[in-house]
Amino acid sequence: MRLHTLLRQLNPPVDVGALPDVALSGIQEDSRLVMPGDLFVARQGTQTDGARFIADAQERGAAAVVSQ
Repeated sequence: MRLHTLLRQLNPPVDVGALPDVALSGIQEDSRLVMPGDLFVARQGTQTDGARFIADAQERGAAAVVSQ
């Protein structure tokens, strides 16, 4: 799936503006499981904030990151 396609399906749709329309191969919430091309969802958990792991997800090849 393409990033723009995914974001436009949200309610309300996200304005993709200048975001690159990258191809996504999967979706992960655990940065340790990210593979090249995945979308990393960095959400607030009950014990830690997923935003703390964005750099790790990027190093593992995340194509894009969703965060607050």
